[in-house]
Amino acid sequence: MFKRLLKSLLTSAALSGLLASGAASAVIVVDSGVDTETRSYVIGPGSTVHFQPAWVFGEADLPEAIQLHGRFDASFERHWWSYYLDSDPTGEQVSFTQESYWLRLSNPALSATDLPGDFSFPLYYLGLSGNAFAGNDGACNFPMGPGMYCSGTILFGSISSLAGTLTPTGLELEGFASIGQLAGYRYRIVAAPVPEPGVWLMFGAGLGLIGALGVRKRGVSASLDQ
Repeated sequence: MFKRLLKSLLTSAALSGLLASGAASAVIVVDSGVDTETRSYVIGPGSTVHFQPAWVFGEADLPEAIQLHGRFDASFERHWWSYYLDSDPTGEQVSFTQESYWLRLSNPALSATDLPGDFSFPLYYLGLSGNAFAGNDGACNFPMGPGMYCSGTILFGSISSLAGTLTPTGLELEGFASIGQLAGYRYRIVAAPVPEPGVWLMFGAGLGLIGALGVRKRGVSASLDQ
């Protein structure tokens, strides 16, 4: 999986760069918010970090993996927006709600023998879709409301990226932490929640389908949810 991830990163060649973002005039946002559930996780056995050189050909030997220990917090976030179309500025005809679901890791407290000082724990947004989550530190990786857009120029380099899965006993993820021109650290983290396992399932049950980017249409005659 690490090789597939690295190949994807090399192919993309960094999608971050000059950022242009804003909101179109097609919608009028009348309300918005973020619902959050935060839990602590302990990093368990099988969690490792090791250096990835800038260029690897064939089956070149990589530096020995470092065993990673510690803990971090994980916030499960539901971002939502209520809006009208600009053709219906008072919402008398129909109103809409847009939702998106995200995971954010924070407050890492890591311990390991000879942990590199330039290793960066992933703190960027991770989009949730079912039990899977993924994200990167690119310029356009963040929750965007209705009518918003983001674009960037492609610059040579590398971005940090990860993909993972939520499980009934915690979460597992694999990623690449960039430190320059395609070099960086590959890592794998297996973690269990403290103290209640499966809290993400309760969060998902309370808020609806994790990862769905839904637009619900409410009006006099119809609803997109039906």
